[in-house]
Amino acid sequence: MIDRDLLVALQAENARLIALLEGHGIEWRLPPQSVKPPTTAASSRLSTDEKVMLFRKLFRGRTDVYPVRWESKTTGKSGYTPACANEWRAGVCEKPRIKCGDCGNRLLIPLSDAVIYDHLAGGHTVGVYPLLEDDTCHFLAVDFDEAEWRAAEPDPLGPSAAGIIAHMNADHADALVLYCRAFSKAADITSATMTGIDRYGFEMSARTKEGPRPVRLAFAAPVSALEEARAALIAMLADAKRTLP
Repeated sequence: MIDRDLLVALQAENARLIALLEGHGIEWRLPPQSVKPPTTAASSRLSTDEKVMLFRKLFRGRTDVYPVRWESKTTGKSGYTPACANEWRAGVCEKPRIKCGDCGNRLLIPLSDAVIYDHLAGGHTVGVYPLLEDDTCHFLAVDFDEAEWRAAEPDPLGPSAAGIIAHMNADHADALVLYCRAFSKAADITSATMTGIDRYGFEMSARTKEGPRPVRLAFAAPVSALEEARAALIAMLADAKRTLP
């Protein structure tokens, strides 16, 4: 049982300290706790059609064909194969005697909103063929090697890359064509545009009779500054002129 005199003494001390705090303008009361209503999962404001559209925008690939996932119930193996309208159709599909790639009755199915909806609803699992028919791609692949990426330094040409690209495309378009003709496998090049540059080399889009072709060329040695990149490009141009007839 608490001693009554001790309790009175503690209450008096408490009152003295409160008066001392308030006398110096020090707030001692705890702020009132606001009672938050229970949270409920907010429903998405996107309609079904908008969700399908968003998915197709984020995961863009070929639309004339798409892969669908399969899994063998006997072996457990799985993979993806191009969706075919004649798959397992009696009298038409001759799997497994004839492989899909050798089948003359193959009828590939184009990608549609209905296919994406069924994928999102769990009806089936579809993939994407990211490389388009003109050899371009909307995907970016990044490979991080364990802890080494933490020690990686920013590319030294990063701050000046945009200026280099603009200068080469505006003033040295002929040199870009020579680079492509001398050092790439692209044929019948009519024009070329620089699209990227870093310490190790540069990328171009070469226009040919068959459409644009991506080209990546490497410097003889990594560069670390704007002037070094300029010297490397000049040296490569001289080599290209000597190589071409």
